[in-house]
Amino acid sequence: MRKILVSLVAVAVMVPLISVFAQQNPPVSKTFKVGADCKIMLEGDKAGALTDLKVGEKVGIAYHEDGTTLIADKIHQLGEPKTGDKPAKPPGGSKNESEKHARGKITAVDAKAGTITIAVHHKPAPTTAPAN
Repeated sequence: MRKILVSLVAVAVMVPLISVFAQQNPPVSKTFKVGADCKIMLEGDKAGALTDLKVGEKVGIAYHEDGTTLIADKIHQLGEPKTGDKPAKPPGGSKNESEKHARGKITAVDAKAGTITIAVHHKPAPTTAPAN
């Protein structure tokens, strides 16, 4: 009985803390224009098309900005790592210094418009202790 009570108290304390941290780092939605020259790689390093990507899947996107438009250069489908496997590698390898990277879950794919939208979780900025 005592173990159950301790477990319930621990859960009662942790649930509010988890929700507070989740609210401090909500996902940001980013929509990318996918042009004809965008390389799309599926799991297993197979070439794919925008229509192969589905809502809920994880992807890594290498992109650049053209004004306010985000242009996808490479999209790599990220599978769930299996026990003992290394996590899937996001797109990269480009020497283009203006190229940026985003990783997240697909929330929308519009093959007709040539766009993909992902929910990106940003890591909170590191905090520094105040100087004395």
